[in-house]
Amino acid sequence: MGFPTAEIPRGPKGMPLWPPGVLGSMAHDDSLAVAVTAATNGTCSGLGVDIEPAIPLDDGLLPMIASQREQAAIQAGQSTGKLLFCIKEAVFKAVYPTARVFLEFTEVEIDFCQQTALTNYGRTVFWRAIADPHHVATAWW
Repeated sequence: MGFPTAEIPRGPKGMPLWPPGVLGSMAHDDSLAVAVTAATNGTCSGLGVDIEPAIPLDDGLLPMIASQREQAAIQAGQSTGKLLFCIKEAVFKAVYPTARVFLEFTEVEIDFCQQTALTNYGRTVFWRAIADPHHVATAWW
């Protein structure tokens, strides 16, 4: 990216403290770590990534994280509950550093066809995800 190598310390709440001019996000599970970065050049204002094991979501959690429309999309085979969880986590990481608004799962609506998410306060976030061998989602706005 043209920046000097730098350590990425943690802030008081555990969020990475990126060098000036850099946006980024990190995530890990028991076997894999991922990071995404972008320059703060005006084309991207927030960036998030999440990784989850490619295993089913625990029974009973889907109604707590998914709207009726999202549940219908999962029933139609457009996604899985665990991938939905991963996408929403990436969205949270993308919007929180700037908005400083903590979002509940039900305050973000995922559109699987458009590959967008809409927060309850009107922010549109773009996302992309893969489902195998891990669930990995990246979100940006």
